[in-house]
Amino acid sequence: MSLEKEDLRTKHDPDIMNKLRDISAYYGMEITRQAAILFEKAVVGEWHIVNLGLERIKRNERMRDIVVGEGNDRDNLVKYPIQISDKEKA
Repeated sequence: MSLEKEDLRTKHDPDIMNKLRDISAYYGMEITRQAAILFEKAVVGEWHIVNLGLERIKRNERMRDIVVGEGNDRDNLVKYPIQISDKEKA
């Protein structure tokens, strides 16, 4: 997944760099290779969280359209009342 032509230069806390050195020594890799692997894991993990959030927003928009009657079936506009429990009001 690494791109050989891409380059990303960053500055890190010395404590983080020490931890990265320990991790790379444990796995027997060069520090740059280990940093690339961990960077990719972090980006993919964060993208997963963002993607789930975007899917949740889209799902909520579809549900809102159904509830207020602006869904795909415009011939049968059925509006369902939104019920708020007493717990939510407090």
